[in-house]
Amino acid sequence: MIILVIKFIKYLNKNTETKLFTPEALAVITDKNKSIELRSIIDDYHKTGEWDYKKLNELGL
Repeated sequence: MIILVIKFIKYLNKNTETKLFTPEALAVITDKNKSIELRSIIDDYHKTGEWDYKKLNELGL
């Protein structure tokens, strides 16, 4: 019984894909200029506690 459970878990791990980033987010963080702008937006969020959604939308997020 335990062998079947282990085989099932291995099967699930092989046939599932976990995406940590959306394609849009990946495009932003791989572009040097956009990633610098994103870092600035994040820094502003840490200072104010509020997201600047206009700037995030301009980046495509």
